[in-house]
Amino acid sequence: MYRLLSLIPLLILTSPATAGWYRVTNYTGHLGDAAVHLSLQVYSFGSGLNVEGSYYYDRYRSPIVLYGKLDGDQLALCEIHDTRTFSRIIEQGSKSGFDTTACPLQLTLTGQGANGKWHDRHHTLAVNLSRAGQLNDDHPAHGSAELKIPFWGQTAYHTFVGLYRTEQGNVSIDRVDVISKASGKVVQRFNPNAHECGFGFTMTPIYMNLQTASPRGPEQIVLTCYSQRGDRSAIYTFNPDSGRFVFTPPGA
Repeated sequence: MYRLLSLIPLLILTSPATAGWYRVTNYTGHLGDAAVHLSLQVYSFGSGLNVEGSYYYDRYRSPIVLYGKLDGDQLALCEIHDTRTFSRIIEQGSKSGFDTTACPLQLTLTGQGANGKWHDRHHTLAVNLSRAGQLNDDHPAHGSAELKIPFWGQTAYHTFVGLYRTEQGNVSIDRVDVISKASGKVVQRFNPNAHECGFGFTMTPIYMNLQTASPRGPEQIVLTCYSQRGDRSAIYTFNPDSGRFVFTPPGA
């Protein structure tokens, strides 16, 4: 019923993230009768867009890419379900910007969460969300916090979630959880900063730090890395014998 988004490794990373980049809020609640999780990053991404993120139905655990505009407390979010649209909007952008007035998610932010509606050509469903956590590296006075980030990259059988922390404005990532879509259980945890990978601190959307390597072949993911030698990546491939994703050395 839901199409999975498989991302080709990207070469658009340019510099380390700066203060104000990690303004991320998570929400939980319902879209119609379905339980959902929503995660949004607020920043000026270009093309007139200042919000990107994802949401997933708890039943399916397949993150759906979102982009949109926040104007005061009014939030309009469009969905992306294929690589061509992803490339056109997220990678390439547009000088004239994108119209989000017809986006399916139209929400009003409140102090405690968000509410509004989701609609398509045939249905209109109420959306009611509560704030579940927040990162904000632009305000050290906010103290410490941690937040689970569902990455856009996913495979047919697994979803990947990063545990990020802020401590007095400094952001770090503790681990990546590998979650079985079938059971919802964490089946593996690994340190994304291993193998000389400065993971997760480049100026791409935070959800893009882990990508799907290819829609075909074995399950494989690509981690975006930053080092003084320049941006690079780390590849992990699923090993069916161990049931785990294993680091794949370059050229292997």
